[in-house]
Amino acid sequence: MFTINTSIERKCSGCKKILETSSEENKSCPEYLHTNDGRAWHADCLVCSWCKCPLYDNKNVVSSKCYTRGGRVYCPRDYFRFSPTLCEFKLPPKCMSCQHPIRPGDKVIHSPLHTFHSHCFSCDVCGKDLLPGQPY
Repeated sequence: MFTINTSIERKCSGCKKILETSSEENKSCPEYLHTNDGRAWHADCLVCSWCKCPLYDNKNVVSSKCYTRGGRVYCPRDYFRFSPTLCEFKLPPKCMSCQHPIRPGDKVIHSPLHTFHSHCFSCDVCGKDLLPGQPY
């Protein structure tokens, strides 16, 4: 989601202060981060826009995650919590026969082009139920 960078002079997207570049005179330069939308942040300024939790943990960089949407930065919990307003919202697939959503745990049959509830998979001509693997 982001990378550590200490060599480009920019302004922090959080506090708007200039991000200092590393030099021989300034060995204690604070590290800063780039989010996937190209903005730069001081590590301490990178917080969730909603809950204000810190999004960078220098003790565990692997677990540090953030998501950006509409110019705001979110923790994973808040980014996904606000579906569909913040996330790409995906509707569940529909059964080709009854047009009702196929939900997790539903028994389904996949044809080469479509998906059906198992109780909806029948012959279009005679209405007889077709079984999985049965030619049609």
